Amino acid sequence: ASTRSLHEAGIDASGLVDFADMLFEDEDGSLGETISFPKFIGHCLEMRGSRAPAMKDMVNMRKYIRQTTQQMMSQLEECNARLARIGAGSKGTGLRSRSHSSSGKTMISREESSSS
Repeated sequence: ASTRSLHEAGIDASGLVDFADMLFEDEDGSLGETISFPKFIGHCLEMRGSRAPAMKDMVNMRKYIRQTTQQMMSQLEECNARLARIGAGSKGTGLRSRSHSSSGKTMISREESSSS
């Protein structure tokens, strides 16, 4: 019955499921457990196939891409820091750590072989 109601409103139910993580995302990018019914309906109406994208949609997409990119960069920085700690304790493994001049972040790279 609810799938039929969504379909009658021009909302793709399977598409709604695909975007479930975005529906429950809080302002800070973390996943919440619940949303209000009016907010849910608002999201559903924004996802109608017959609705043309608006400037608000482009702004929201830009925010989402920025937040996602920042989260990925943070995770990569954590990985680099972990690898630097591992690399510092494993001399002779072919890895070396160095500080990136523009950002001051530690990066891991392969040591160049001295033999030609």
